[in-house]
Amino acid sequence: HWDMANHLTNSLVYADHYQAILDSRTFGPLAKAADNFFVRENTYYPPLAYWISVPFILSLGRTFTAAVASNAVFLIIFVFAIYGIGRHLWNRTTALLGVVAAVSFPFIIGQFHEFQLDMPLTAMTAAALWGLLQTKRWQKPGWSLAFGAIAGAAMLTKWELPAFMLGPVVYELIGRIREIRQS
Repeated sequence: HWDMANHLTNSLVYADHYQAILDSRTFGPLAKAADNFFVRENTYYPPLAYWISVPFILSLGRTFTAAVASNAVFLIIFVFAIYGIGRHLWNRTTALLGVVAAVSFPFIIGQFHEFQLDMPLTAMTAAALWGLLQTKRWQKPGWSLAFGAIAGAAMLTKWELPAFMLGPVVYELIGRIREIRQS
């Protein structure tokens, strides 16, 4: 549970810096607080999960429960991404069954009760996969940009994202190359 303690500490530091931004009366302290909020000395973990936890910590208190409540954002992302993947690959019924199955997995249930980065990474990876599917093998420029933005946000969740996205991206690239060669 040292990871949870570390993540909570990081979130509390971000919350303190954000509170300093809100409480600042002059530009000097505001600039320093803003600099500390976006750029920190501890760069081992990316900041997205911490940034998302800040409003929960500031509104619900400086507690572990408030930090865990921020997982609701990632649960929503996860549910919509799994639904989108199922809908894209098959149909609405498959999408709904996929969501029920995915949120019923013991790992998923357990991770939503902890303040770790594994569940946010799972949610953001699912969102990135959904975005990749929406590109229609990079034939839709708008969705290709959206996929890039989603993948970028996922990289701000945890650095391991490329390990999970490499296979699907290569598969889609090979499929696109085959389509170009056949036409």
